[in-house]
Amino acid sequence: AEMIAHWCYPVESHDVITDDGYILNMLRIPRGLSSPGPPSNNSSCNRPPILLVHGLLVDSGEFVMNPPVSSPGMILADAGFDVFLLNVRGTTYSQRHVNLTSDDNDFWKFTTDEMARFDAPAAIEAVLRLNGAEQLYWIGHSQGTRIGFLLLSEQPEYNRKVLAMFQLAPVGTFHWARGLVRPLLWLYHTLKGLISFYERVLGSHEIGLHIPWLLAGMARIVCHPMFQLCKDLIFLGAGPPAKSFNFSRVPVYVANFFVSTSMWNILHYGQ
Repeated sequence: AEMIAHWCYPVESHDVITDDGYILNMLRIPRGLSSPGPPSNNSSCNRPPILLVHGLLVDSGEFVMNPPVSSPGMILADAGFDVFLLNVRGTTYSQRHVNLTSDDNDFWKFTTDEMARFDAPAAIEAVLRLNGAEQLYWIGHSQGTRIGFLLLSEQPEYNRKVLAMFQLAPVGTFHWARGLVRPLLWLYHTLKGLISFYERVLGSHEIGLHIPWLLAGMARIVCHPMFQLCKDLIFLGAGPPAKSFNFSRVPVYVANFFVSTSMWNILHYGQ
């Protein structure tokens, strides 16, 4: 929200309560700078709603980390959309529950299955209620695409509420993944017995290292011209960077990475 407000865009914060009791944070950019008009809660402004759902180990900040001309959230708001940014369960701003606290192991007993079964429907209903429309657009990135695929296949009634779905870096299986993911998957399968024991003994718990000042500081060192490791690390983790990639902003990107999720969710990807 602070990144959005920094560029003078209007921003709202909404709580979304799922059927299994998780309290999710969802941000709203009701209009862009180039589209002044009626109050954001006035559906007569006729701005189509669009819901953005983030990837694994990040939160909705990934859609607003750049200046407005290259941040999807602000670009869509300026283009006339009513923009909603969901933070799924377990992320920094969605670590609340009606009965549990984030210190309870039971809080962390979830995977993308629960995000699709509970988080996505609750978010869609909230967006449609706030905007007044009957349908919305969906943009998913990475894990957000997996949630979208699961939702529409397991709860087909939502196909009538999602007008169109745009999937960025879609995830179906890691089987054909390359780069750094391959040795990680090999390690998972090699240590599968030990991991199963660990899972039974400790149960599910929080996993993440979202300490922005520390991550940004590490990125500034690694990306220093003297080391020039940025490109290599990005290549290993996510493939070759695009020519338009702005390496000067890597500390900002890294500072918003390693956002919490559950150990069960990580192991689910290993499966």
